[in-house]
Amino acid sequence: MKLTNNFTNCFWTTLVYCFCYFNSFLFAQETNLYRFIYEGHNEKIKTALCYNTKTNLAEISKVSSNEFSRVKGYLDAFILYGVPNEKGRVFITSAKAPEFFLKANSKTNEVTFDKITKDSNLEPFKWEFVLNRETDGSIISLQTIVKNKFAIKKENERAIIANRLGTKSSDNQKFSFRLEQIVNVF
Repeated sequence: MKLTNNFTNCFWTTLVYCFCYFNSFLFAQETNLYRFIYEGHNEKIKTALCYNTKTNLAEISKVSSNEFSRVKGYLDAFILYGVPNEKGRVFITSAKAPEFFLKANSKTNEVTFDKITKDSNLEPFKWEFVLNRETDGSIISLQTIVKNKFAIKKENERAIIANRLGTKSSDNQKFSFRLEQIVNVF
């Protein structure tokens, strides 16, 4: 049984790796790009989940503009891939560097970007959306699927894994993003 599970995990890891690697070369007009707009307390400053290419960390930074920018826009643009045979779960890759995927590091509580290799454990790379408001379906928490289902929250300018979702609606708002589809300019 263990040999079968290892083979199955290896098969799916290889399949996802090949699929995403192949898709990175086919990055074309049909690819949907998304932003995770941070729904914080200051509505005047638009911030979003961003990819820091120097540190490979996820950050929550000011959006370059409402219009998609060819220069800076790819830092806050992401591509979503459905996880095969797991409804509601996605892999999130950077539009700037499609070979890097959003990953939850449960040891350091950091949200990082890393490559998926044949030997990778896929669990830290899987994410699911949790609706935070019944009246607005675009308000979500980005939540890991690892053991305790931690959500992303903002701490200073970094995105970190929260220890829990709040019990009050105001606490839940701290963990919320608005999923925004943006036009691919290429």
